[in-house]
Amino acid sequence: MRTPFAEQLARHAADAFAPPAFVLPSAELSFAELHRRVEHCAAWMRAEGCGPRDVVGITIADEIAHLTVSLATFTLGVPQVCLPTYDPAPARAALARSLEVTRVIAADPAHGLPGIAASFIEPAALAQPRTVPPQEALSADPEAPLLFIASSGSTGDPKLIAMSTRVLADRLRLRGYPERESVLTMTTVEDIFGKTPRLFTAWLGCTSVFRASAVETPVHALGAFCATHRVTRLTMGVLHASTLVRDDGVALPASVRCYTGGARVPMRLREAFRAHGSARLYVEYGAREVGLISATWPQDLDPSLESVGLVAEHSAVEVVDAEGRVLPAGEVGDVRVRTASMVHGYHRNPAATARNFRDGWFHTGDLGWFSPRGSLCLVGRIDDVMNLNGIKIYPSEIERVLERDPAVRTAAAFALRSDLHGEIPVAAVEWQGDARPEASALLASVRAELGVRAPRRIVVVDALPRTSTGKVARRELERLVTEKR
Repeated sequence: MRTPFAEQLARHAADAFAPPAFVLPSAELSFAELHRRVEHCAAWMRAEGCGPRDVVGITIADEIAHLTVSLATFTLGVPQVCLPTYDPAPARAALARSLEVTRVIAADPAHGLPGIAASFIEPAALAQPRTVPPQEALSADPEAPLLFIASSGSTGDPKLIAMSTRVLADRLRLRGYPERESVLTMTTVEDIFGKTPRLFTAWLGCTSVFRASAVETPVHALGAFCATHRVTRLTMGVLHASTLVRDDGVALPASVRCYTGGARVPMRLREAFRAHGSARLYVEYGAREVGLISATWPQDLDPSLESVGLVAEHSAVEVVDAEGRVLPAGEVGDVRVRTASMVHGYHRNPAATARNFRDGWFHTGDLGWFSPRGSLCLVGRIDDVMNLNGIKIYPSEIERVLERDPAVRTAAAFALRSDLHGEIPVAAVEWQGDARPEASALLASVRAELGVRAPRRIVVVDALPRTSTGKVARRELERLVTEKR
């Protein structure tokens, strides 16, 4: 029996009119060649002793080699997890133990883990495949785990998500790209935020474009690179998007559509893209537990709001109060989601499952509200809401006022605990350009607008600490500011 992924890749390989699967800086890789490499890799994995009960950890930084191995595990129906090369060995070992990984596939012998079988293959060997018969699946259960990923861990407690063949195939199928889409993803393939778009393109028969490196294709050269390689879709985190428009900005071809998400997308960033008048920026909101939730593509009905767009076609979203009652437009509440491709719990974590998955809904942990036009607007994480003497203060309301000041590149508001007042609002800012005003003057102007809801203190930092997805690590920021007091 063949897996859906093996059949899909074979279908694209047999299409004489299929676009390139991968576009590299100096070469192209057809779907026929990609298919040949994947089948060869799957046969090699069998020869290495990979069996139906294995859980494979992939520790390969080379993007083409990583994706080849990843698609080979999909072809065999063997579950996989990424053990990133940039993580220290103890962190990789801890994740491997939690998932009972039985085999590590790596390019460098130094990335093996004690007590776990290892198979090593160099990217050059994968690029010179031999022709092998189509590989049958080792496991064909559509409900069995196929891909393990960790939640974003914005609360400091990352949870493991097991996506089955059915869930992953549904998610890829529902997340359609236009025909002949050519996608450049700025995030490394070792991060799920960078891996997912490449899996979409392989499944849908579209093209993934790869930069040689950030050094060889720096940000200021990205516009020319996109034009040369006919990129139509640029997927990136908020930090990458901010870099593109910093200072004089980067001229992207008008044919490029830019997509970002994973963290708050400030109004200043949206306006900067609009001012360029060429490439458009679209905001996407999703969660690893459920997939795409909403987007400002193809149209942003509320451009004056910092919204995450309209609810996606295959998703349902409600804003509810603490008792689960649906709130009307304009009222802030808990955002809960149901999608056609969601998981229904965390891997071996019943306590976290009970907290976040209730009555068929996934509770995102975000607070939000709907505009009269139906746009979903987020105001922050439930855990980040500050309570100052009974007054609820959302970090975003402070951040948006601070970021209207031309000297502020970005801001983050958070609470410092107080036995007397509960939680005292504080803000950290990054300056932009050459401006270095007095923080006291900025504080006075914010207080004039927000009154009691204003931060009691503003701290200037060189760079806000962030997670891998670009979210501000507020607990880390709180620790840093507390140590400076």
